[in-house]
Amino acid sequence: MLVFWRKPFAAQAQTYPDVEILFIDDGSTDNSLDVARQFDITILAQKNQGVCGVRNNALTLAKGEYVLFLDADDILMPTAVESLYTWMRGSEANIGYVYGQMEYFDRKTGLKTAGSAPRRWQKEITFR
Repeated sequence: MLVFWRKPFAAQAQTYPDVEILFIDDGSTDNSLDVARQFDITILAQKNQGVCGVRNNALTLAKGEYVLFLDADDILMPTAVESLYTWMRGSEANIGYVYGQMEYFDRKTGLKTAGSAPRRWQKEITFR
């Protein structure tokens, strides 16, 4: 199950088949809602509450056992959910979250920049 915030196409392109997609529009002034409505997903439009408000509301709506947050500036590889799910299910019972490697991409070209982020900068992908 995947909870995301503005990337319906990346979330739908996953190799893992059982994915719930929630689109939380946090008071955007662009055409985000129009784009989101083109997909078969759950949509919540709210006044701007910031990232904490978005994630708390997403957790309230989510129906699955695991959650992954995908922000507007994130890129999700097609096998990401399947890989993370496999790692989580194969881990010991006391494991609370898993996360993947984060790499930086150039905004204009989409090309990966040299090297990956230092470990301390890696984003955690939190499961509940």
